[in-house]
Amino acid sequence: MANTHPKLGPGHFQWYAGGWFGAQFGATLWILLSGLVFVRSEPLLAALLVACSVAANLIGVALWSLRGRFLPYPALQCLVGSMGISAAAALIITDVFGRLSELEPRLADSPSGPYGLLVLYPLMMIIFHLQERAALRAARGNV
Repeated sequence: MANTHPKLGPGHFQWYAGGWFGAQFGATLWILLSGLVFVRSEPLLAALLVACSVAANLIGVALWSLRGRFLPYPALQCLVGSMGISAAAALIITDVFGRLSELEPRLADSPSGPYGLLVLYPLMMIIFHLQERAALRAARGNV
């Protein structure tokens, strides 16, 4: 049986179910809902979008189930990275199908607009890195 006691992190981030699953499902729900929008009109696109959402969620659930083996901060970075890759894949796939502007009608004039939002994922990773580093420095007394 796997160790279900979470591994304690040395810095700012710790295992917390509400934050973990809230972020995971919140970041992937739009992909799932986008897939459902295209179920009747474009079933292959719908299936690919649902697969993108499911893949990121499977990674998140796997990391959570192995929280007794992994430190929370690197696992969180892996989760955010997988959510970013899933979001990028969903946008690219929808764009290849020529349906990107249908997700948000206001994007009809600038269908590449959603790609700019992908910068949020590496920005979050950088912010989390800075938070973890600051917490580690404070713990060592090197403030």
